[in-house]
Amino acid sequence: MSWLLFMLGLAAAEEPAAEIIVEAHRDIEVYVAPIEVMVSTNLENIEAEIDVNAAFAYSSSYSHNAKIDNRHGGYEPVSLNHGRIKVYNEDTIIYAWDDCNYKIKPLACSIQNSHYYVETTIHVDDNELVVRLCYLIRMHK
Repeated sequence: MSWLLFMLGLAAAEEPAAEIIVEAHRDIEVYVAPIEVMVSTNLENIEAEIDVNAAFAYSSSYSHNAKIDNRHGGYEPVSLNHGRIKVYNEDTIIYAWDDCNYKIKPLACSIQNSHYYVETTIHVDDNELVVRLCYLIRMHK
């Protein structure tokens, strides 16, 4: 009897009208802005040529060494519980996030898309070279 009810239930079942696909990932995404170089010197013997993508190159190369707070008083490798780290620059971010113009407003786009933001500024003058690295922790929606 239960077999008959099961078969009748299958016969009466209708096709679903819509299908919902939910995609989630645990990967950590980081946007690394191009290095901004400010030169304030008149001396000709000071060379201030810096690759604007150097911060991206180093971040990509060493991201596998990153650790994250485990909320128990220590740190653990990111890959242990949080997936991979994906590092992007202004040329590669469009393949993952094409809904915002990172060349015009990279910080706003990083906040909008909930990922980390890294910015490097180098200031060169007659007496010193100052490197400033700022990062913004991703904002959760």
